Amino acid sequence: MRSLLSFAFLILFSLTTWANDNAIHAHEKVRHGMHGMLLFSDGDSLYASHLPMFYTPHDMQLVMRIELTNKQTQKSLHDALAEQGGYWTLAPERFDLTQLAQAGEHGIWQFDGDLYQGHFERGGKLGFKNQGIVIKEVVLRNQLESKVVPRSVYMRLTPDNADTHFYAQVIQGRPNVDRIFWVLNNKALPEKFSIEKKALLTNSADLAKALEINPEDVNIYYEERGDLK
Repeated sequence: MRSLLSFAFLILFSLTTWANDNAIHAHEKVRHGMHGMLLFSDGDSLYASHLPMFYTPHDMQLVMRIELTNKQTQKSLHDALAEQGGYWTLAPERFDLTQLAQAGEHGIWQFDGDLYQGHFERGGKLGFKNQGIVIKEVVLRNQLESKVVPRSVYMRLTPDNADTHFYAQVIQGRPNVDRIFWVLNNKALPEKFSIEKKALLTNSADLAKALEINPEDVNIYYEERGDLK
């Protein structure tokens, strides 16, 4: 009888564990799709920033430090980005954005994609096809929320010793803007700063004033409003 009860308990425990595991996975938001990214470089490292929207599967702001598996292509991309004549984007294979750069057996840390000079969906020119991308570090991960906040927050994406410093606006409140700008200045720059909320109207002068530097030192790299209405 004791053996029978033990066996029944084991079956019940297994079923309960299975049910709990499936309940947990059921509550995880699936963001499967083609997740385009903006590419930029601080003079040393390469970065990829997911192009977000306020609806699934694109409702996440994610900036990562990356490397290309093909080192010759990586050098060519570095050289192209150093010219600072426009921007480059990445059109990756389809995957679940929720699992991108996450720990665990389902985490995605490497994928393939095509590199475009300009926006891959807006007339950009294909530069390098089917390149291997390796994620080295997550710099910013932010779940988009529609609730409006009183101030716009900016995060520095690059390390203290970078040649060129990049900042991204943390996207909070709808409508908003996906804004990334770079700064060339020898001054020690803050990791984070904020300004009065006027996300769609902020310009280089506003950003320079907040950083206490000359407006000429601030350069808008990318702005997108239409996808964040």
